[in-house]
Amino acid sequence: MVRFGRQPERVGSVVGGGSGPTVGVNYGTVAGTILAGNVTGLADVICDPSLIPLELGLTVDDDPVGGFTGREWLVEKLDARIAQVAARPVGGYVLVEAEAGLGKSALATYLAFSPTRGWPAHFSRQSTSPEAARANLAAQLSYLYAPPESVDQSVALPGNHADPAWFAQRLMTIQAHRRARGEVSPLVILIDGLDEAPTPPAGDVAFGLPRTLPPGVVVVATTRPGHPLPVGARVEPIDVTGEANLGDLREHVTSRASTDPALVSRLAASNVTPEAFARGLLAAAGGVWIYALSVMDQVRDGDLPADRLDALPPGLAGYYSQNLRRIRDMNRDRWDSVLLPVLATLAAVTEPMTSSTIAAWSGGLPLGQVQDFLDGPLRPFLAHIRGDLGAADPTGSYRLRHQSLRNFLTGCETGHEDHTVVQYSARCAHATRQAHARILACIMPAPDDTDIRRWEDASSYALAHLTEHAAAAGELDRLALDPGYLLWIPLPLLLRARNTVTEPEARRAVAARELTGDTSALAPDEQMRWLHVWALKCHSTALAAACAARLAADAPRADGAIWRGVTHTPLHGHTGLVFAVGTWTRADGTAVLVTAGGDRVVRLWDPDGLQAAGELHGHTGSVNAVATWTRPDGTTVLVTAGSDACTLTWTTALPR
Repeated sequence: MVRFGRQPERVGSVVGGGSGPTVGVNYGTVAGTILAGNVTGLADVICDPSLIPLELGLTVDDDPVGGFTGREWLVEKLDARIAQVAARPVGGYVLVEAEAGLGKSALATYLAFSPTRGWPAHFSRQSTSPEAARANLAAQLSYLYAPPESVDQSVALPGNHADPAWFAQRLMTIQAHRRARGEVSPLVILIDGLDEAPTPPAGDVAFGLPRTLPPGVVVVATTRPGHPLPVGARVEPIDVTGEANLGDLREHVTSRASTDPALVSRLAASNVTPEAFARGLLAAAGGVWIYALSVMDQVRDGDLPADRLDALPPGLAGYYSQNLRRIRDMNRDRWDSVLLPVLATLAAVTEPMTSSTIAAWSGGLPLGQVQDFLDGPLRPFLAHIRGDLGAADPTGSYRLRHQSLRNFLTGCETGHEDHTVVQYSARCAHATRQAHARILACIMPAPDDTDIRRWEDASSYALAHLTEHAAAAGELDRLALDPGYLLWIPLPLLLRARNTVTEPEARRAVAARELTGDTSALAPDEQMRWLHVWALKCHSTALAAACAARLAADAPRADGAIWRGVTHTPLHGHTGLVFAVGTWTRADGTAVLVTAGGDRVVRLWDPDGLQAAGELHGHTGSVNAVATWTRPDGTTVLVTAGSDACTLTWTTALPR
């Protein structure tokens, strides 16, 4: 992992132009390609994880993960799996699979900050954006592995770095350079929270990571069960009731109950030994780490007697429901006006926020009341990073401690056996939707006298999260008709939320923006003109009128478009050139589109929804031709041929 807190040493400067070689001071001749178009500095896209150990409570003195205990058995298994995968002809994925609250993020943090590993890492708690994740990893890979003579590392990402194909190619190039330099150790990439990324199309990998990895490249990722896994992934599950997990948790609880002065004092006051406390806590938590850690904090802070653990409910959802109802009953006069809005705001945001921001986004609440709540009854459920004394808000920043609480507050507990838990989760979800609407109103630029918003003045938080707040608040239909918003928001963010757009006029506006494509190289008036043209083509009359109103009086404009409004749909999946296209009616009567190419994979597509319907693996070289053949018994099989000198026939998903 890149070590943060300092800038990389700059050993020279590069000056170049045209398409020839570039000469730089202290570099000699740089062999490479000049980056055309916009470029992004590596330091601008790296997500600094240095606060994550603090948020997870792992930091002890100067050791960021000194509080991490146990898991030796799992780390040994991971190292063995990595070695196995790295020895194969192609790279692959090794996944740590476990339910919520079993310490996946703590394990990933330990691995990321281990001085003997140094793996490039991305944490979903930093960003769930696939583009941000790939840029973060690409920048770390460049710092760690790119040949120092290949590029000035303070510049380095081209304008198309958000394209998954670019990341795949970059990874392949870096690994080829490593192998050429004689480096034979595996190149390991760490991802925490693969399941928290936007759901990828069928057959794709979360975060837009490559399906096929170069030889010697291993992605180690944490995920919950049920998430679609990469083909051939090796899985190391954590069994919540397994003795290894229970032993690790018992060790951690006993150690903390013996060394934390405040907790030791509470146990002594209740006449409870550390061993008895660990037994009682494990009986209640059932092996779920976040449950046990939250209870320990409650006992430590005096919110829960150490000898009352037998009254704890089973399961995280029951635990959250019981505690929130307890907090409500103790603060009935402030619950609806202060406490629930603050809690809902914390559920709606995914970045750490200062108490002053939380107070403002919760409806302009009194700061003192909000801070009392954050540092009082909610403390066991929050990650808190203290601020600097000279900061504008020295109280620091807050966020929900665990994703499982956000799931409860957003209404995900619909299948719980206790109706009271389901009902309370639904009530909190209603408040969270209101919080999204409040936050949206706070972060949108105010309209001027002509009712036009200057989106370029919006904050970086708005650029990253405004669309998700608008979608959750049901406001994306309205925003989709604002040409300024459409040209300001990064197109991938808009397209990921397009399924929340329901009004036909707004859906046509989103289609017009998609077809306008990348406009970053155009002047603002040219961007507006082309959006106007595509709005006319897609019959988005409201968007076309809004664009026309913003064009200069003497600017050329289209009054109409002769086009039937049928948009193309790009099918993303192949990581190499596509050499063959065909159709195939399978044995069950379903018809699919078939594509194949240089990535050695035959891909199937649903012709109605134009979504991935599967992929066929078997060729060891590029696939250059596809065809169908009807057997004497009437069944139709797919036939593929490629550069590996093989012709394969397929009935379902197995070659013959």
